[in-house]
Amino acid sequence: MEILFTKHSRKRMQQRGITENAIKYLIEYGELKFDGHGGKVYYLNKRNRSFIPSCLTKHQFNDIREQLNSFVVLSHKDKVITVGHRYKRRKN
Repeated sequence: MEILFTKHSRKRMQQRGITENAIKYLIEYGELKFDGHGGKVYYLNKRNRSFIPSCLTKHQFNDIREQLNSFVVLSHKDKVITVGHRYKRRKN
């Protein structure tokens, strides 16, 4: 799956220290919630944050572990709008 990024999302990724690998992991293994404005928010809950998929080595997983307490917002066209760190629990 190819991920498309906006200029805004690239800037936020750099400012917040979140890599493309972490974003791919969040989109593939994260939970999906809709934001109510047509966007999709992906994030990992505590249970899924420690799951190491077979496609990543332990070293690769350790490189992105710090970044997994983040969220990714995708547009209705599946383009990354923004990324950020989660400080609060996501409610329904």
